[in-house]
Amino acid sequence: DHVQRDYRLFKGYTNQYVFISSASAYQKPIPKLPITEKEVPLNNPFWTYSQNKQKCEEYLLGLNDPSFPVTIIRPSHTYNDHSIVSQLNSWPHPYTLIHRMKQNKPVIMPEQGKSRWTLTYNQDFAFAFLDIFGNPKTYGEFYHLTSDKSYSWLELYQMLKEAVGSKSELIFMPTEKIAEVFPDYSGSLLGDMKDSAIFDNSKIKAVAPNYVSKTEYRDVVKNAVLWYENNPEFQTIDEDFYKRYDLLIEANKK
Repeated sequence: DHVQRDYRLFKGYTNQYVFISSASAYQKPIPKLPITEKEVPLNNPFWTYSQNKQKCEEYLLGLNDPSFPVTIIRPSHTYNDHSIVSQLNSWPHPYTLIHRMKQNKPVIMPEQGKSRWTLTYNQDFAFAFLDIFGNPKTYGEFYHLTSDKSYSWLELYQMLKEAVGSKSELIFMPTEKIAEVFPDYSGSLLGDMKDSAIFDNSKIKAVAPNYVSKTEYRDVVKNAVLWYENNPEFQTIDEDFYKRYDLLIEANKK
């Protein structure tokens, strides 16, 4: 509905319409790595969010209207200076996981933590993103825009563990079992983070000369934890999430 409205409002009045889609919309399970725009289609059966992004893309590309030039960008996991990266944490209350790890309580790790995840620092993202604006080469095209840096979930957990100074142990569980207790997170768990996500950025690099991929998450996570420690108003705990988390760990012992 939103993109249809935008088309009605801005047709003939804009030189370019940039739609932010999502790399999560790629086919799951992912048939081929690294992911390229040409070889991996959109088809995520697990996550409504991704399915809606695909519908928007199909509508916009189907317009083929010279008075409404469209460029589609598919970010993957783009993070900022305050991001606590984890497969399972409260979205509205990210400090929940930090609090848990400060108490040295066990942390759930889907599968074995060996799948690889691409993280893109927002300031790195911005360089290539700016190259898209007003660039006729990008009209009618779609690109994923991600970092070239990927990490296993075990590596990401270790970075966070060191930043917090935690002694939490990992509890490995099947993703499907976790999704039963956290159905509100099942889309991202089953339809995004379960698969390795490694991208070939050749297409975006060809039109974005200022593309950079230089920032490592290990250089950001310590400051992210410190930011929460210095801003107590953001040290909020998701009690319902915390309760379900503990119940899942207890059920896993049986």
